[in-house]
Amino acid sequence: QIAKNKLGSNDRVKILDPVGTQDLALGFKADVITAIQVHHYLTKEEREKATRVCFELLAPKGIYITFENIRPLSSEGVRLGKAYWSSFQLAKGRDLCTVNKHMERFDTAYFPITVDEHLQLLKACGFETAELFWYSHMQAGFYGIK
Repeated sequence: QIAKNKLGSNDRVKILDPVGTQDLALGFKADVITAIQVHHYLTKEEREKATRVCFELLAPKGIYITFENIRPLSSEGVRLGKAYWSSFQLAKGRDLCTVNKHMERFDTAYFPITVDEHLQLLKACGFETAELFWYSHMQAGFYGIK
């Protein structure tokens, strides 16, 4: 609603009703598709389907941008990343019980994959270019160009 209010009756932008990416249908080819902090909730198969749908909905040379929680490469990396995320939340006023419940979601409510797995997925779905463009602790941003 905020985006609709800010953009008004802009005919260059189409705001879609909420829908899972894997069920997305546009009726046109998009120049840009974004998936921000959503696909890490999907199983491996659902994530691949969602990414393929984004690829198919893009116009030639269209750009796909995604930001996701990511899996560090080692168990120590996971431990350190979760410790950092816990500390940040505690510093922002969350209580320890809430933070611990939030940490328990890793691999149970969301399913992060590594940076390399993200890039491999983009290539497997057909993107000519697949790149990492932002990385911080246990989150990363990627883009693919059709």
